Amino acid sequence: MKQLSLRNFDFKVRLSGAGLILLAALCLSFLPADRGNPKAQPSAFELCMALVAVCSGCFGAASVFEGRRLFEPVCDPRTRRNMHSDDVREKR
Repeated sequence: MKQLSLRNFDFKVRLSGAGLILLAALCLSFLPADRGNPKAQPSAFELCMALVAVCSGCFGAASVFEGRRLFEPVCDPRTRRNMHSDDVREKR
């Protein structure tokens, strides 16, 4: 049962990542393609659309590639602590 719930969670994370990539593509479609004039300044709407596109594209790609492993805890080798507790590991 736990394996099925982990698989469902992994599928949901990857599907939401694909949705974020589609959101990034939609935001990029609102940006004008012809910026021939070097003195032209982008509007606030264009800057916001670019920011949303970059953030959602980066997190979406990470979600698609990593899946549920993106949210798993990791241990810090500098502190030499266990992943799920604050007990210091033995030095070998």
